[in-house]
Amino acid sequence: MLEVTSSGLDWDGIAVEGGRMPGWDVRDLVVEDHMIALNLDTQPLMFERVEGGRTRTVVMPPGSVWVNPAGEPITHRIRAHSHFLNLTMAPAQLSRLTGQDGARLRGALGEMNPQLTALMSAVSAEAGQAGRHGRPLLDTLALGVATLLRGDFSPVQVVREPSGPLSPRQIKTVTELMRARLTEGVSVAELASTVGYSPDHFARCFRQSMGQTPHRHLTRLRVEEARRLLLGTDQPVSEIAAATGFADHAHLTRTLRRVLNMTPSALRGR
Repeated sequence: MLEVTSSGLDWDGIAVEGGRMPGWDVRDLVVEDHMIALNLDTQPLMFERVEGGRTRTVVMPPGSVWVNPAGEPITHRIRAHSHFLNLTMAPAQLSRLTGQDGARLRGALGEMNPQLTALMSAVSAEAGQAGRHGRPLLDTLALGVATLLRGDFSPVQVVREPSGPLSPRQIKTVTELMRARLTEGVSVAELASTVGYSPDHFARCFRQSMGQTPHRHLTRLRVEEARRLLLGTDQPVSEIAAATGFADHAHLTRTLRRVLNMTPSALRGR
């Protein structure tokens, strides 16, 4: 169900639509324009994506964006309800606004970009008011979107990685992704991409912030969830192990003994 759309507003080179959908399945969909999707939900959006003939589960944290460059085929399945905002920009428009002929973008999925998010929301708000502020405001917003796309999603990008610990917002972003991926796990590279860092730099900043490596922190989150399920449900230990990313009952037992100095049965006994 669409909540906002620029259809019928005669906007040249840029369009927006947003709303809620129960899920969808697309195969080799090719969009002629650059597409930027924003997860408006308060929960991570999980879906299956086919890349290079292989299917993987992808997580978009709340407020994160997905950038799909023009002409790149899309094959994915989303089973859950989603609350989204899509913005498309014609390649010619991007080139004109950035002053670079043939300007290209890199694909990105699940990255946080607060400035781009704010501009997309402003474009959506203008569409929701039937473009009442006229072309001057739209052109200004389009220029801002193009500038951020070219600056932050260029195929050749100089990554500026500030030294020091992660910010509270960055910690919240990566922790939410870890919690959403307890079962299958998440790589350091995927975590780093959500805050725009290289994997090595992210790992150093994470350890500086949290006092432990990303892998150990993920293990800690798995232990916390397993402890909650052991104390709050009567699920078999083997099922809890599978649901929290442990290989089996024995793996969960060894980890709980190491981290909490207790076995699952002892924990439930207390």
